[in-house]
Amino acid sequence: MELRVPPALIGEFEDLVNDKEYIALAAERHRPAELSDEDLQQEQARAVSLLKERTVEVELAPTERVQRLQALATSARTAVEETGANNLYLAIGPWHWDSDGSRLHSPLILIPVNLERTGDDFRLILTRRAPPHLTTPSSTASRGTPASS
Repeated sequence: MELRVPPALIGEFEDLVNDKEYIALAAERHRPAELSDEDLQQEQARAVSLLKERTVEVELAPTERVQRLQALATSARTAVEETGANNLYLAIGPWHWDSDGSRLHSPLILIPVNLERTGDDFRLILTRRAPPHLTTPSSTASRGTPASS
């Protein structure tokens, strides 16, 4: 799902996440299809205010926000419990390219996050866990486990 962060504020948003600030996720408010110059200025002012309040809109209607975010939080928590690895990432900065006539896109930055719920409110925060330990032949041998050759 998409978070509504204006392109000019993506760097600031990333800094907030990396500083382990909680980011509240709010339902998307109605936006007119065509924005006038005044509407664009108001939208930009609102975006700055939202980031200062540590709140960002998600691309979900209020009626589906709680259900979809709860399903995402449950899935991420289950993955951690079953595998020990976090699989929930905040993707920042789209990279677009063409390959074999197809238009493709990928995130430039992936930040591991947790999604926490309090009542009907959800917040993102940087994952506190250390990255998973990568097992190498030398690390298994040092623990007394035979290393494969």
